[in-house]
Amino acid sequence: MRRYKIWIAAAVMLLVCAFFGFWIAQGRTENTRYTVAFVGKSPVESSDFWTSVRSGMEMAAEEYGVELTCCYSDAETNWEEQNKILRDVIQEHPNAILLAPASYTETIPVMEEIKSEGIKLVLVDSEAERQIQDAVVSTDNVEAGKKLGTYVRQLMRDKEGSIALIGHVRGVSTAIDREEGFREGLQKREKDIVDVVFCDSRYDVAYEEASELIRSHPDLKVIAGLNEYSTIGAARAVRDLGKQGQIYMVGIDSSMETITMLEAHVVTGIIIQKPFNMGYVAMEDAVKLIQGKPVEKRTNSGTKLITRSNLNVEENQKILFPFDSKK
Repeated sequence: MRRYKIWIAAAVMLLVCAFFGFWIAQGRTENTRYTVAFVGKSPVESSDFWTSVRSGMEMAAEEYGVELTCCYSDAETNWEEQNKILRDVIQEHPNAILLAPASYTETIPVMEEIKSEGIKLVLVDSEAERQIQDAVVSTDNVEAGKKLGTYVRQLMRDKEGSIALIGHVRGVSTAIDREEGFREGLQKREKDIVDVVFCDSRYDVAYEEASELIRSHPDLKVIAGLNEYSTIGAARAVRDLGKQGQIYMVGIDSSMETITMLEAHVVTGIIIQKPFNMGYVAMEDAVKLIQGKPVEKRTNSGTKLITRSNLNVEENQKILFPFDSKK
């Protein structure tokens, strides 16, 4: 009888130890804070687009209990500095890195280093020549360009005139894909493209390039900017040279200044991305990858054509001003 009681007591003790062991383990899991680093390709403060991307990341980081750090190179074209920043971040060994590659080719060696260290890698907005990453969250840039080209073709209809493009950074995936899509959307009007120039994602360079295009091509009917910098810089030139109403100024990306230009009839239409959602989903994917859960290899965060006629539609206002709607 005594031995029987001892066995019962031992069994109870084992159960109690097992319960407390499980409880402690659960507490440790719930209190774990993942570390995620976002390495961008330009200072977030320089662009409404990147400000919105970061806000989406920060909201998701707060919801998932993630410690988020953000680092940026000084310009979108400075892949050397971005690679140096990435190598410094690797030394900190975060659980995951969110990366907007500054180069389609030159970022690849560091991406390989990230993966060799067992760090999860999610690309945001831009891609690289080789598929090394665990996931990509970006706009379908060919689709965005095609929407813009289709819109320009509809604007032109039977009108005569030439078309010029101002890209952001020569050789980056977003610029390549948007131009490809734009030409596809133009269809037969592609023959009217007289020039393609690049502004290195600088407002002042886009302004000068647009001014020169207007001077060099008296029959210019359309200027298409392929990102926020090129669109705003070119729109300022169209405004300052008194060409609104004569030149269709269209572009990709939204900002407060672009919207003001749209309302003032300087900009005719824009294809907007969904940067807040892009940042949120990228962070969400990073957390799932850290936890060993499956994610989509490629997520299209979506685009939409905005003109004066649909600018104030509630659905579009939520996309344009996500800081108020918070998704």
